Amino acid sequence: MTQRANKKPGSPGKPNPGQQQKFEEAIAFVDFDGIAKHQATRQKSWKLLSPGYFYGHEIFGLQDISEGYAWGYCPFCKEPEKSFCVNLKTGGYKCMAPECREEGSNMLTFARNYLGMGHHKAISYLDAAHGEIE
Repeated sequence: MTQRANKKPGSPGKPNPGQQQKFEEAIAFVDFDGIAKHQATRQKSWKLLSPGYFYGHEIFGLQDISEGYAWGYCPFCKEPEKSFCVNLKTGGYKCMAPECREEGSNMLTFARNYLGMGHHKAISYLDAAHGEIE
């Protein structure tokens, strides 16, 4: 027997008109434009957060040293000297301590690595931090 002969009536191979109508009725109430706008707003919201503000609250002893960069104590390795460098424009960070070398490209990566959060929880955390300054 071929696989085609084994298919049951109403399986995905043969559309059932009753199921199609129920599906169309169900999605008629979903506001896809609203969902898309909400997701776009969430994605942009935390990106508006200033890296200087965020890292200033997360990193002990963070000081602006040169234009666009700040140094503080590394939260990953607990180096006794300031070894944690933050780019205040992009949010990228790197520890210069030889035993650590922790680095990331933005605040989201920091929240995921240091605070041990998943991607979506880290975005919610950054959104909340952004909400504090609005």
